[in-house]
Amino acid sequence: MAKIKILDCTLRDGGYCNHWLFYRDNISRIIGSLVEAGVDVVEMGFITNRAQYDPDSTRYVSFAQAGAMVPADKDGRLFVCMINYGEFDV
Repeated sequence: MAKIKILDCTLRDGGYCNHWLFYRDNISRIIGSLVEAGVDVVEMGFITNRAQYDPDSTRYVSFAQAGAMVPADKDGRLFVCMINYGEFDV
C-alpha cells in the first residue's frame, strides 16, 4: 500500500472566508504549526497577476514572494501554491 500524504489548504482555500488576509505573523505561525504537526504538503495560497502585493495576504504576485514564507527548515515538507488557469503568466 502506498504511503498516505496529508495536505493542508488552510492558507489557500481558507482565504475564501477572509479574502486571503491572514496577516504575515499568522501566516508564519500557521506554516510553523503545520510543519510541527507533520503535514506533508502545505498549500500556501495562490500565485496570481490579479492581486496587488500585500505582505499580509496569501495571494502572492510572484514566486519569490511566496518563497519568502517558506521556513528555512522545511523538515522534508513540500510547499505549493495554486495558480488558476489564466490568472498568472508563467
